[in-house]
Amino acid sequence: MVIGTALFFVGVGTGAAGSSGTAEPVPEPEPEPAATTKRVYKGNGSKTVTIRTSGGKLRWTNEGDLFQLWTGDFSVFVNSQAHSGNTEVPSGRHKLTVNAIGNWTIRVPS
Repeated sequence: MVIGTALFFVGVGTGAAGSSGTAEPVPEPEPEPAATTKRVYKGNGSKTVTIRTSGGKLRWTNEGDLFQLWTGDFSVFVNSQAHSGNTEVPSGRHKLTVNAIGNWTIRVPS
């Protein structure tokens, strides 16, 4: 009964003329960036949402003429007439109050 078979091949190359016979080093592949998950919240007008994050940039968009966002301690605060932007959010659990004219979207880093 055969349990396993292993094959080994040994290659012998002649190399190019003038070659020293040593192989060129192969660069290490670049590590892939860590995937970042974002939670998305959507609404229209005023709404309160509770988020949990490890910190980073909170990104927002708004279709209307006013977008406001704040936490109770104002560690996060936005008051803007722009249609998009971002703000830093510290790690932890936050209760965000959103007040906007029109549809809005918030993307929160994990």
